[in-house]
Amino acid sequence: NHHAIIGKCGRVDSTIIPGNDFLEIEFEFENLEKFSLLWLLSFGTRKSFLDKIEILWILSQKVKVINSIESLLFIHSKYSLVTFKDLFPYPETHASSEFDFLWNVFSEQPKTWVIKPAAESFGKDVFIVKSDDKNAKALLQNMTGHDNTQYCILQEYVPEIELGEKRVLLAHGQIIGYYQRTPAQNDYRTNIHQGAQPEVCELEEKEVQLCREIGEYLLKIGAVFIGIDMVFPYIIEINVLNPGGLSTLKMLHGEDYSKHIINLLEKNPP
Repeated sequence: NHHAIIGKCGRVDSTIIPGNDFLEIEFEFENLEKFSLLWLLSFGTRKSFLDKIEILWILSQKVKVINSIESLLFIHSKYSLVTFKDLFPYPETHASSEFDFLWNVFSEQPKTWVIKPAAESFGKDVFIVKSDDKNAKALLQNMTGHDNTQYCILQEYVPEIELGEKRVLLAHGQIIGYYQRTPAQNDYRTNIHQGAQPEVCELEEKEVQLCREIGEYLLKIGAVFIGIDMVFPYIIEINVLNPGGLSTLKMLHGEDYSKHIINLLEKNPP
């Protein structure tokens, strides 16, 4: 009556260089239950998301996963930020798959808005629109789907982000490293994949305290390695799937921060 969850596995014996996807790896099918730790780096295609989450939850009963399946499912999307309302302010935000609802909100409040998907990465499909933008209606129609089957987020724009956004990495509630991402001159997004520049920065005590409180909160649901995107006092996003940033920290400081994370997770396993 024993079940098995099988995956295609390959052994990596050399350092992976960012931007170099070419690795000569021989893959074989393996029983994933024989591993002691699993770190999920991508959900893959949206079409198979629920299947993978449900299989991973079964697997997590026997194998430790970074981060917990609950946190991957519920914190990965931008909806979850509303649950932190007691820790930090949150810009006015509306989420819906109904175009008419979002268009009424947009039309009745003449301000700058951000239109974005709930769970995409790397700055994909993120738009800034003003009340007189003639593209706004078409963008909202496109983002909700022409048959109102796609959810999107309409959020008040935080102008402070133009000066940069801080990425803070935490492992088991402890701050490991941080840096600032400043948008490119011809862009508004702070994603490095979209041309933003990483820079050395400092954290103020109030920023340190907020990140620690968020880290402690997420530890309760098994999120042990996270990245926080912050424009104090606002938190723009919490990354629990693949926080990234380790190669950027190494580039800025010449230090491999991954060893600190590994040490913390070995002492305090998920």
